[in-house]
Amino acid sequence: MFNSETDHYQLVKDALFGRRPVNEQTLCSVAILEDKLERLKRLGPQFATVSFSPSVKQLAKRQSAVASL
Repeated sequence: MFNSETDHYQLVKDALFGRRPVNEQTLCSVAILEDKLERLKRLGPQFATVSFSPSVKQLAKRQSAVASL
């Protein structure tokens, strides 16, 4: 299991570049990073426009679809 913050970023990055499969672990990392992004946005208006790349947004949609099953 992953034990540092960097691992979530690396795991998602590797999945986006095809170096690892998009699996439950990848989707969990996306969810964790989504949570962190939302907390960042609450820190102040200067962060309001920070967002994921279109590729990460696609992964997040997959995570939402799996969660709704």
